Amino acid sequence: MKKLLLLAVTASISTSLFAQSAKLEKSTKTNTVDNLSYPMIVNGTAAKGTAIGDTFILSHFGSGDTTSIYNYVNDSGYVLGTNAFGQKGYAERYDVNQYDSTLKVIGVAVRFGGRFLPATTKTISLNVWSQGAKTVSFRPTLFNNGLPATSLASGSVSITQLGIGVPAETAPDTLKSFLFPTPTAFLTDSFFVGYTINYTWSGLAGDTIGLYSNQDGERSEPGVFAISASDTTINNVNAILGSDDVWADLAIRTGFFANLSVFPIVVIGAPTVSVNGIKRNEFTFFGNYPNPANNNTNVKIALARTADVTIDIMDMSGKQLNQITNKSLTAGEHVIEVNTSNLAAGEYIYIVRTSNGDGIASKFVVVR
Repeated sequence: MKKLLLLAVTASISTSLFAQSAKLEKSTKTNTVDNLSYPMIVNGTAAKGTAIGDTFILSHFGSGDTTSIYNYVNDSGYVLGTNAFGQKGYAERYDVNQYDSTLKVIGVAVRFGGRFLPATTKTISLNVWSQGAKTVSFRPTLFNNGLPATSLASGSVSITQLGIGVPAETAPDTLKSFLFPTPTAFLTDSFFVGYTINYTWSGLAGDTIGLYSNQDGERSEPGVFAISASDTTINNVNAILGSDDVWADLAIRTGFFANLSVFPIVVIGAPTVSVNGIKRNEFTFFGNYPNPANNNTNVKIALARTADVTIDIMDMSGKQLNQITNKSLTAGEHVIEVNTSNLAAGEYIYIVRTSNGDGIASKFVVVR
């Protein structure tokens, strides 16, 4: 299936303009992972600009693509953003061991792209949700193992503050971090983190945004679990909020297996050596120590397979101060030393990301 990809991270991209009305077609496809047949979008749209088709695009992508913004074709908007289907939100699941009872989520780090009008008043809501109970999916013998349910913390952010490059055609989009007015309570179970936005397609004007992701999220667990002949359960890693305000599995709904560029900012109160870690797909995070730090701190992670690992150090306003890259870390546990000797006393955010699309963020303190 041909899809279109928008990259707003470099100035030297091939471009073309579309000037055609939205064409929404649906078909079916057999998912080779779980052998389910489900509705799948074949033609959607390119990102809506100030007019129909006012979008710069690339017409090819492959499974090796790095983190990018993905479009539907023919002017329906972003796969993980505003579009003609009216989809309102996207979320990714993180798993917490029940014995790690000192974890809180204090904010969310995200990477968005797209475009907006200078005078726009549109906002998104960044959220942490509990994982809901098992529910029936689109057929009686198919179940969801748990989709976003109760909001545990949230905060509103103007789309002008999301780090979207201006002008959209040439300026890079940047990773941004945002803190909640009130953090979550202590978490002892799996949770979702993501965003929602309220809009009408006809009222978007020039405000069209999308969340970055990779094309196909690598997962260490299957897409479904065949529990019995009458009970097949979807492993809800990603979720999509439809125009009907009902959450559904992203891969089942759209055929898009992805790791989303949305990362919780967590605080782990217990000593790092005693926690079981926070897991997202093939990545596990244990925190950093010592914290508070003086001249250095150590970030402990585990990988299910080889990946490059990047750590971005940011001040509390979201400004990037430093970046550390470790190439080709093998499967297993790793401790990455972060030099903090050049940082003034105070609080900082760091975001850990892998080349496989996984990641998480946390906070540390520097003392002098």
